[in-house]
Amino acid sequence: ADHRTFLVAARTPDGTEIAAVDDPVGRAVGGRLADPRRTVIGRLTGRGLRIEVAPDLAWALVTDRVEAVHLVRLADGRSWPLDRDRLFIWP
Repeated sequence: ADHRTFLVAARTPDGTEIAAVDDPVGRAVGGRLADPRRTVIGRLTGRGLRIEVAPDLAWALVTDRVEAVHLVRLADGRSWPLDRDRLFIWP
């Protein structure tokens, strides 16, 4: 939402971790960010996921390799399956 936060999805032994790095361009010195100060905003089960995070960083649409889509609350990882034909738009 602030257009200055960079999101990173990293593989972990048990799934995927989503982290936010606040204002990396503004904090970089000489084109390098020595201390990214990552904030983990969510942990997902599974790998090879397509992840679309809401502007408020609280929710994500997660699509797995077989195109199953889930709405995931990032704070606790709880998820709800969504119908493929459903149109979902972030407010």
